[in-house]
Amino acid sequence: MMKFLLHKSLAVYLIFLIAVVWGGFCFFNIPVSLLPNIEKPAIQIKINYPNHAAQSVESNVTKIIREGISSVGSIKSIESESYSHFALINLSYEFGTNMSDEFIKLNERIDQLLPDLPSDFIRPQLIKQNVSDVPIVNLQITPKVRIDLLEASDITLQLIKRRIEKIEGVSLVDINGLKTRSVRIILDKTKIRYLGLDEQKIRETVQTSGSSSGALTVKDGNYSYLVKMANNISDIDHLRDISIRLENNRVISLRDIAKIESVADQEVGKHLFNNEEAIVLAIHKQANARMNEVIQSVHDELDLIRNDYTKLNFDLTQDQTYLLNAGIENLTQDLIYGGILCVLLLFLFVNNISSPILMGISIPISLLLTFICFYYFKISFNIISLSGLALGIGMLIDNSIVVIDSISRNYLDFDLEEACIKGAGEVFVPVLSQVLSTIVIYAPLIYLSGIAGELIYDQAIALTISLFVSLFVAFILTPVLFYSFNARSKKRIKSGEETFVFKFIMRFYDVLYEVIFRNRRKFILGILILIPLGYLIAVRIPIRIMPQFEENETSVNIDWNEPVGIQENENRINELSKLLNGAVHWEADIGISDLMIDIKRRNINSSDIYYKCTDTESKNALDKKLLAYFNENYPNAFIKISGAKNAFTHLFENDVPQMEVRFRQDALLDNRDSENNVQLVKNALPELKWENSSNLSKVTNVNLHLNERKLSSYQLEKSDVIHQLKSIFNDSEKIKFTGNGDVFTSQIVDTASLNQKFKISYLKNSNDGYFQLQNFVSYDYSDEDQSISADKFGYYKSIFINEIPKGSNIDKIQKQLNKLIESKNLNASLTGEFKAEKEIKKDLFIVVIISLILLFALLAIQFDNFLHPFVVMSSLPCALFGSFFTLWGMGGEFDIMAGIGIIVVLGIIVDDPTLKVETVNRLIKEAKSHGRKIDRENLISLLHEAGRICLKPLIMVSLTTTLALVPVYFSHGIGNDIQRNFVSVVVGGLSLGTILSFCFIPLVYYAVTKKNS
Repeated sequence: MMKFLLHKSLAVYLIFLIAVVWGGFCFFNIPVSLLPNIEKPAIQIKINYPNHAAQSVESNVTKIIREGISSVGSIKSIESESYSHFALINLSYEFGTNMSDEFIKLNERIDQLLPDLPSDFIRPQLIKQNVSDVPIVNLQITPKVRIDLLEASDITLQLIKRRIEKIEGVSLVDINGLKTRSVRIILDKTKIRYLGLDEQKIRETVQTSGSSSGALTVKDGNYSYLVKMANNISDIDHLRDISIRLENNRVISLRDIAKIESVADQEVGKHLFNNEEAIVLAIHKQANARMNEVIQSVHDELDLIRNDYTKLNFDLTQDQTYLLNAGIENLTQDLIYGGILCVLLLFLFVNNISSPILMGISIPISLLLTFICFYYFKISFNIISLSGLALGIGMLIDNSIVVIDSISRNYLDFDLEEACIKGAGEVFVPVLSQVLSTIVIYAPLIYLSGIAGELIYDQAIALTISLFVSLFVAFILTPVLFYSFNARSKKRIKSGEETFVFKFIMRFYDVLYEVIFRNRRKFILGILILIPLGYLIAVRIPIRIMPQFEENETSVNIDWNEPVGIQENENRINELSKLLNGAVHWEADIGISDLMIDIKRRNINSSDIYYKCTDTESKNALDKKLLAYFNENYPNAFIKISGAKNAFTHLFENDVPQMEVRFRQDALLDNRDSENNVQLVKNALPELKWENSSNLSKVTNVNLHLNERKLSSYQLEKSDVIHQLKSIFNDSEKIKFTGNGDVFTSQIVDTASLNQKFKISYLKNSNDGYFQLQNFVSYDYSDEDQSISADKFGYYKSIFINEIPKGSNIDKIQKQLNKLIESKNLNASLTGEFKAEKEIKKDLFIVVIISLILLFALLAIQFDNFLHPFVVMSSLPCALFGSFFTLWGMGGEFDIMAGIGIIVVLGIIVDDPTLKVETVNRLIKEAKSHGRKIDRENLISLLHEAGRICLKPLIMVSLTTTLALVPVYFSHGIGNDIQRNFVSVVVGGLSLGTILSFCFIPLVYYAVTKKNS
């Protein structure tokens, strides 16, 4: 086969040229995004039930839906929070679940539950979460002096939003902060009573005037006509002229008994931008669109919009290309710099220019061939897939290094053609074994549970593709290139022709080898001591699940824990904004948001603030100022300060605290022991920073009491009282009018104070008698639960901690709490993020065991015995020590990426021992074929010779792999921050681990071979 390729070099070059051109085409058509398009296994159900207290929402709606859907599909957990006016039900699933199917099943089940829900209940909204839920950019629109927000809202909704939606690659334009027009009708109750009018009849008259009477189809001979009653109410003036008939048949206009004015509709939420009321458009991209191209199209369209609407200011905020550029461009630079360093390194070890050039050629060719696989495997360019390439770039030339080194050695003794055939054939099995061992130990990672398994898929596929492409290039293209380069060169490689650097290393190796075998026991003992030392270092490394990265943006979630209205909420944010002067810009969502895709808990007395600072230090300083401000001025408020929402944080974020103690309730109103139990736990572990959940907070409500006996005595109807109360509290039904293509609403309201409303409101009975409302209605105040929490086990109250103090052990805390719960017979349970951390550790341990078993099986197949696999795998403790030592020395944390790095190191570190054992076995076989006896001295000599043969490829392979990753240490950005612990583990394992195993493997081989003999 190789001989055929050498004589058909033109065909080989043309095939690779076509593949390279096709790879270039694929490169420009692969989607670019921050992260893989991972579907988050979560669905949220948003329930709106206006004007109902939390207990009413829970009893009448949330409980029915929660219990009704609990057995639908493969729900992992279900959590519900009921508040006044609304509720949220969060469902979580296992990663890998088909969320589209689950979404359909839930919708069908909710449709079945609708008859069991109140008649005035609006169907809940279901939100399926994924990475594209995060907008790629927000467009802030603020009116200038000559235009008000109402007019700006009309322009935004009717014109600007539609123009943005037409941009190619845009999937959704969400909107918040709109103001809508409404007509307010304020009745003069003194005039109404004087004229003998009934408020309910006035409402019915206004409603009848605005309603449509439908249409009729009338036939006139051969023609058919649609006959409908024209609506005379087309504007506010027509509304003022509505006729009201008095009892004496006199007709007056509505304007005679009411003040009618056009105002902005009653607000339940606002959006602020840099202390100005604004409108925000959240722009989402399609999953397969290139983010940078979509953002550029938005900028181009916005330039045109600015020219067309000069009365409005436009600003873009929360641009996700910042993360895209900081992440993907950093990793791209790592690929380039790593490749250049690898090629430059080759010149230090190879004393001819052709070999480094050949290896340098293999890098771009291998990358372009990799892009073809990316394109057809539908893998996007993202932080995870490019990190796999960053790891693979060193491996892309590893195989070529081994092949070229083998051919060069054979070229010393054979002609060029025979050297290419023999050199490639000698190393094919060990190189293939190296590739398979790396894949075998890496493949089980994709079966990690949770987000780790989903994320590692792209990295595993990218690494696997690059390894097989490297193998293909090394054994197809590299020998042909070597043959073509040297066939035209008259200079033949001479024996001993090595670089000065490699000669020095070779002399050092000879001395070191002699010292090692002279002091075998000491070296073995010293390396064995490193195993417990590595363990002691490992347990000192901080552990977390997900990697940290630098941020300069902050999100602040505020619940004032008081019954404040929208205006007071806005006033507090304006006062707070004085602290935000140091921010580049800031924005706030006050109250309830109009965004379609919004999974946050929002109510009238909550707010969300976002601000961007110039750097991480400024952000951290401002975060501390805000926290101090709330502790001083609003100590009862619930505040959560975290990194701003982006595609990365959205994928990993959850509201699960580090540890939560849930006190179970037998019934909804069973709060008898909650406060005592909470205090008992807090007193037992006072060193922990316990926080109360919102379900332990109270809110003040007004309770109305009707004197029904008195109503009956005065011949008054209860329904009339309810209608009057709705009018008092501005909760009467809104009436829609359609005219001139526009729709506006009107509502009869009362603007007096609460006490005044009761005094001036009257009820009319069937005998035309008038009675003050306050004589039949009384009210008082009571404290009720702000929210009601429940899961699949029932209702609960809870306290939680978000951080474990330094020096504390989470397992010890868990044991203390379990002991307390058992000894005091508390109906309580523990949950939190610590359970997920244990699951990750368990999964990683299982994956490592499976990977090692697969690796051992592969090596046993290669060597056809069970002894040599143990020799090869004895290098693993050396690699683990190097990884843990470097991670600890660099101040890193053991996160999921570091765990993945450990497994990668275990796969790569066995490459050199595999090649060395294969070489020793070959030398022993050749020695025996020549009648040479293999005694101790000869075995030591053969081990020395095998080490010299493998030394150059070993050093170059280790250095190229590590140097390809080193640029991560010298640049910043989300991509490098995510990979930093991963790189520390890999670099440490492949540098220190390789040096230690280089000394250890010959000793182990000598010991087991001598004993076996």
